[in-house]
Amino acid sequence: MNCWGSRSFKEQTGRRPMIYTAGGFAGIQQYAATWAGDTGGGPKPLVSLLNLGLSGHVNTSCDMEVFTPAGLHFGFLQPWSQVNSWAYWRHPWLLDKKMLAMFKMYAKLRYRLLPYIYSAAHAAARTGMPIIRAMPLAYPNDPKSDDLLGQYMFGDSFLVAAFTDEVYLPEGEWIDYWTKERYTGSQTVACKIPAYAGGALFVRAGAIIPEWPEMDYVGEKSVERLGVLVYPHDASNFTLYEDDGTTFLYEEGNVAETRIECRQQQDAVVLRISPRTGMYEGMSAKRSYDILIHSDTKPACIEINGARLPERVEKSNRDDVSCGVEGEGWVYDRSMRTVRLIAEEDERKKDVVEIVVVS
Repeated sequence: MNCWGSRSFKEQTGRRPMIYTAGGFAGIQQYAATWAGDTGGGPKPLVSLLNLGLSGHVNTSCDMEVFTPAGLHFGFLQPWSQVNSWAYWRHPWLLDKKMLAMFKMYAKLRYRLLPYIYSAAHAAARTGMPIIRAMPLAYPNDPKSDDLLGQYMFGDSFLVAAFTDEVYLPEGEWIDYWTKERYTGSQTVACKIPAYAGGALFVRAGAIIPEWPEMDYVGEKSVERLGVLVYPHDASNFTLYEDDGTTFLYEEGNVAETRIECRQQQDAVVLRISPRTGMYEGMSAKRSYDILIHSDTKPACIEINGARLPERVEKSNRDDVSCGVEGEGWVYDRSMRTVRLIAEEDERKKDVVEIVVVS
């Protein structure tokens, strides 16, 4: 479908078309997603994606290499993921048990991260900042960024290393997403890749990451409970953007925004979730938050809007944001060094939800 077909589809249906092309011209990003290479089994398509991002082209991908751990790692951590089975039987259901388990793990991770990725897409449409960001774009004042072709920022908070045994961590504090180890930036470190993953993945300290509960496809169920992962560090914030996902009404302002802020103090972590502003068709009337806060020590107490929460003894599940603590109270998981609790949005959508975790 060309750009004229795109306009006709929009006029006839009011829905967003999905147009994918192997080539284009200056300005093609207005009309189509583009292809950046045959397979994700090596660094060449990655360099193409980084260059496209530097040119302001956001919606791009390459064929996923499903037979290698590195190919899965890179293939799922892109603006959009494509399993292109045009040849060589590139079907995930033909993988051996280990690779199929890895494919499922990355697929579930990506679906959980869709509100984070979609918010990055909204920011890209508004500002031109791409979802995949070459390191010189993300850290222009760091001279070591210029030669880093095997890593990139995925949105504001994730640093992805692909097809490499080492990764350069820019200034700041970083957390290994797989192992939970903490690192101080401005250094190159060896990638510690667990057997169930295909590459290094780091989270910038201060990250606030929204997550969906597990589902098989977009729109399978209404998301009334949203997961929120928090890595406290100094002061940070995140804006969650949501719309109906199918029409062009977002261009008319039919978008809901949720601002989430975190501030680390000497003796406490303060998390503030503002009420949703804006509306879109299909938006859930209620919203609750399944909050997971990374903390090296067990809190002394936790308060929500000034009311002290009781501690509960149930153990949280790190792999499913939909099955955290139920009812009133909080749980500390010593093995994962995380605090988990449920918070409800103000029914009137007027008051901020403030969670104070006292150390």
